[in-house]
Amino acid sequence: MISPTGDQYTLTRGGARAVITQVAAALREFVVDGVALTPGYPESSTPPFASGIVLVPWPNRVEDGLWQLDGAPQQLDITEVARNNAIHGLLRYSGYRLLERAEASVTLGATVFPQHGYPFHLETSVQYLLVEDGLQVTHSIT
Repeated sequence: MISPTGDQYTLTRGGARAVITQVAAALREFVVDGVALTPGYPESSTPPFASGIVLVPWPNRVEDGLWQLDGAPQQLDITEVARNNAIHGLLRYSGYRLLERAEASVTLGATVFPQHGYPFHLETSVQYLLVEDGLQVTHSIT
């Protein structure tokens, strides 16, 4: 079976366990000493309500997919058709590439290419690292 969220990266450190997905670099599960600290979901499911996904280059919704860049209107693709919005950035269904991997960490990267209503090129990365007192998440965009 191929997971709808791609490869799964399981991180462990002491009693902590996190599962990160290839698609949208999502935090699918975070458990410490048997206690779920985030709402998880099965590997066979897509993230409910975009749970745990990386929202690049914007979070939430852009009404009608319209925004202004230096006074010029920009029209994003409508990705939430029922409400006529562009929702949760441009990488929601994109597979990230593996950049670095260790037992307690993973770093994933993705590219945003210029497209309808978004004329920018971005290189993004996100690192998930289990630390002594929790989970450290570091985002970088160039």
